[in-house]
Amino acid sequence: MRQKAAASAARASAPPVQAASPAANAPSGSAASAAAGTLKPDEWGYAQSGRATTPHAAAGADGDDAAAARERALEEARAGYAGVTSATAAGESGQISAAQQAALDRLNKVRGVPPAAPAAQGPVREPGIPMPPKPGAESRPPLRKPVGMSTWALAAILLGVIWFLAKPSDPHKKLESRVEKVIGYTGECKIDQARAEQASLKADKASAAQLKRVQEAINGAAPGCEKKRQRGKAWTELRPALEDALHTGAYERAASRLAAFVKRWGQDDDTSDWDKRIDIKLGERLLDEADACLKKSDRNCVEAKLQAIMKLNRTELGPRTQALHESLSRLLEATILEQKAPAAAGATAAPATAAARAAPAAAQAQAPARTSPAAPPANVISTAPQTAQAAQQARKILADAERELSQGNYKGAMDKAEICATMIDVGNRECLGLKQRAERLNREMLRCVASGADWINDRCQ
Repeated sequence: MRQKAAASAARASAPPVQAASPAANAPSGSAASAAAGTLKPDEWGYAQSGRATTPHAAAGADGDDAAAARERALEEARAGYAGVTSATAAGESGQISAAQQAALDRLNKVRGVPPAAPAAQGPVREPGIPMPPKPGAESRPPLRKPVGMSTWALAAILLGVIWFLAKPSDPHKKLESRVEKVIGYTGECKIDQARAEQASLKADKASAAQLKRVQEAINGAAPGCEKKRQRGKAWTELRPALEDALHTGAYERAASRLAAFVKRWGQDDDTSDWDKRIDIKLGERLLDEADACLKKSDRNCVEAKLQAIMKLNRTELGPRTQALHESLSRLLEATILEQKAPAAAGATAAPATAAARAAPAAAQAQAPARTSPAAPPANVISTAPQTAQAAQQARKILADAERELSQGNYKGAMDKAEICATMIDVGNRECLGLKQRAERLNREMLRCVASGADWINDRCQ
């Protein structure tokens, strides 16, 4: 009875045997060893014999002798365990025979262990052949070719170009370009910007030579730029006055103001244009006055206006000036012819009257006196009327010059006095003195206006 109880206890304490899965058929020798190790020797032997019960259970059921049943069970278990061990040792490939697998299944059935689900075996493939894709798996893109040497070369060239373009520039060259920029500012009279850039160069630690160049450029350009600024301001103030003078017809005043400005600040394109406009306006007015004098047959007036027009030296007045010259020539010819006719008539009548008066006395004279031939009448033109007329014209022109001088038109007075002294009465002291006086007053007026003062009543105030 004690042996029967021991066999029952051993049977209860034995662990369950797992059924060998199909994975155990893989080329590995560990599956058979694992199956043999999980079963007791008596259980494994009776599982191999194909019986569903162990000798201990049979002994309990049939009532056989316990000792004989124990001996038989031990022998059978040893025989079965030895077979499994030899099979495992002989075939390290790990495959279990069909009989052994059937025995395991029967033993697990007796012990109540469910059989394991067979695993799906994959297809056998040759070495080097890739596995076929599984059904329903995502398709993958084909493998790309390896990157060639030409691609690597192009990438290297591209990287080199990018580095060359993006590499940091030389700080010295950068500062030098900024110095040149500051010097350009001074040339454009942007002194404030140049000084701001100079302070920035000092903050960026420019060299002493570069800072010296910048300072010299600023110092050299500052006086000229300041003078240019003052000149622009003065021109802005003068321009409205010139426009007003042109509108009112005060051309002489506009010319004097412009001449004073040019003397102080110099000539430029704007002043040249205004000088041209003033001269053309003044010349047109002189031509109109000359035409009026020509209608009155006032030769002296025409000559004075023509002389003033010629001093302007403007090509725009050329056609009208040439026509005025021709008209003056015709007037001079007519004047000379009118002067010659009365003089010739007077010279012819004088000898005839003297001969008529001397006829009675000649009759009473002696014969030798008759034989003397009579002298032919001389065709002489007297200069007495011409001298008187020249003096009269000189006095008239001198009066006109005095009037121009009193009105402040010094240029007009100088022109009339010059005509009087050179064309009408050569060397007239009064005309020469008036011309010198007008020239002196004109110089003083220009000097006064250039200094910024006012010229009132022939004096600088």
